[in-house]
Amino acid sequence: MILPPDFEVRTVEEVRRFLDDIPECADAEITVTFQGQAPCLRMVFGDPRLRARPLLAINLVAESRKNPLAPGRLVSGDTLRRVVREWVENYFKLQGVPLSKKVESHAAV
Repeated sequence: MILPPDFEVRTVEEVRRFLDDIPECADAEITVTFQGQAPCLRMVFGDPRLRARPLLAINLVAESRKNPLAPGRLVSGDTLRRVVREWVENYFKLQGVPLSKKVESHAAV
């Protein structure tokens, strides 16, 4: 799989933007690693409430259900946002840590 030269930096920036309303993700170490040829999102959370498993890895290549032998396609855009949000929310839920949301203040001028 051939990836653009800025793939890793751009992906990390997008993921941070997707999770910017979740305070528990603000200090997470987010990197793109590779499992063989396939890119993977690696997130290490510093939240002390996470017991023994502060690491979450998300595969960034979607496999075809109709043709499992076909090469996978790179997850991006809205699909990436949806996948990352679902995995992060489920991860914290399984760890027994409730997620909080940042309070948006829109003051009238």
